[in-house]
Amino acid sequence: MELLETVEVLANNSVRFRYSCPVQILQTIARTDTVHCSPKFGIGDHLWRLHLQQRCAPPSNEPYLSVHLQLCTQQHVVAQFKLTLVCYMDTRLSKSSTFRCTFQKTGSAWGVNHFVPLRQLTGAQSEFLYRDEASNAYFIDIEVLLMVCDTNESQRRRSLSISSNPCPANVDRHRDADSSARRGHAGDRVNGSVHRSPSNNQRFTQAPGNSFIPSPLTIPLRAPLLYPFEHLEGLADMTFEVEGGCFKAHRCIVAARMRPILPAAILPLQPGCSVAISVSSAVFSAFLRYIYTEELPEQGVMSAEALLDLYLLGAACEFYDLCSLCVRFVEPLLTSENILNIALTRFNAADEVLNALYLSALLENYDTLIQDPKFEEIPGHLFRRLSLILRSQETVPPICIPAVKNTLSKQLTWLAESGEYSDINLTVGPQKFVLKAHRFVLASRCILFSQAMGSKLPSSQLSFTSEEFDFSQRAWHKLLAAIYSHHIDSQHDFSAEDVAIVLKMHAVFGMDGRLKKEADEAFNYQNALRMLMYSTKHQVPELHERAIKYVGGNFFTLLQEEPQVWELVGELPQHTVVSLFRTVIENQGFSKCQSIGQTQL
Repeated sequence: MELLETVEVLANNSVRFRYSCPVQILQTIARTDTVHCSPKFGIGDHLWRLHLQQRCAPPSNEPYLSVHLQLCTQQHVVAQFKLTLVCYMDTRLSKSSTFRCTFQKTGSAWGVNHFVPLRQLTGAQSEFLYRDEASNAYFIDIEVLLMVCDTNESQRRRSLSISSNPCPANVDRHRDADSSARRGHAGDRVNGSVHRSPSNNQRFTQAPGNSFIPSPLTIPLRAPLLYPFEHLEGLADMTFEVEGGCFKAHRCIVAARMRPILPAAILPLQPGCSVAISVSSAVFSAFLRYIYTEELPEQGVMSAEALLDLYLLGAACEFYDLCSLCVRFVEPLLTSENILNIALTRFNAADEVLNALYLSALLENYDTLIQDPKFEEIPGHLFRRLSLILRSQETVPPICIPAVKNTLSKQLTWLAESGEYSDINLTVGPQKFVLKAHRFVLASRCILFSQAMGSKLPSSQLSFTSEEFDFSQRAWHKLLAAIYSHHIDSQHDFSAEDVAIVLKMHAVFGMDGRLKKEADEAFNYQNALRMLMYSTKHQVPELHERAIKYVGGNFFTLLQEEPQVWELVGELPQHTVVSLFRTVIENQGFSKCQSIGQTQL
């Protein structure tokens, strides 16, 4: 059974919906080439639905799932929306595309023609599939973050008319695996909930007998920011002027990610500055999207010239994953009709990747190109190498692109640690430590700051100086870096306090669950006793309960391995000590019962 639910109400004109689509529907689409539409959902007077069908991508003609947002009412409307295919195995694998489009009439639809290969969704190894325990059926989830941009004032004052099951407006932006599992009971099915299997950084693979088993998955870390900026557009403090358009941006992100292509004369970037770059708006839009989200362009969308321009921008900033994709997409697009013009306008003698690409295309089409008068205009360096290859005195160089170097996660970590271009000072802890931060990054990562930057919360709710926030300055700085990078570096200088502050501030800030998941994985019996101390001091009930169980179940092991056990226990409040030793005794009694049972057997 397909499901449509409301996940989060961001504003009167902005809501996030989730559509759960059974894999049987995808198999039918792939087998019969039919169209399927989701149940309708709405904001105010506007009704929408998702339109799913199969489309084949050239040149391989591989079947893809095509996903479009379709207007179901008569009104002319402008909408900004983001389509996300959710991966619960690891949210970093989720696939998204963002749009701002005009819907002219009923049936108008905008979206992605080639979203994901259908075989990737219906195959046993698909990381996008999850199982509903109630029905034992497999589903995929497509989320729609939708903002109606031209809603008039009377509609804004009107209550939202949501066509699916409503939920509170303060739901986390991305559900973590634990919250998914908690909603998975059969009784919850009445409320439109389905079970998502806990991720634990795994995926499903085909086992003998067509059963599914988890296997390890290693992927690069992703830390996407909001793009387009949705309700945070007012935080943009600079612009780019390109051919055919003007783009807003944020100095902190641009300085961290695009510094190599910025003129030295304009550094450091000043508020309100404008930077001119000689590329088309289509190329720069794709590049800026990568800067903010690390989302790579779709195949078949950009021309060969546009892909090469995007490659040059990526190479200048050492974004080698973007470079690799551009080369892969552009290689089959180089033909006898365009290679001479491209070699003349986009030649760089120092770029061996482009040289190898051009030489291969020139050699492949040599018999045709030699008759073209433009052939004589080929740059001398390229012409000389082509001649040597034809005489067998040189070979075509291989296309070698370096490993990924600059990532959004690493560069945002630098931004957090350096404090450059900070535009907000957070005062934290009773000692009133000051953290230099950036409003846009915080608003992208945390619901609390997102609402605060949109003036939805009083400033009093941004106070973190009470005793419950009494963490060390080092822990606060580590938390800020983790929020920026979307990752906890548990391999370097990592302590129980770092886990405690993440679990404490996860609920306070309203983060997306990524750091909480990593903090949960770093929780073990060796640091559980110190966790118990922090949970009592900082009022973290969830952490307190888990720590009691860990320590109680492993207390005698701790006595042998941890020389400071009794000193640490002595620092605990009396009620915590009582709870701890009740758990120790209960575990000891349970172990004895097990031993007696095994002896009798």
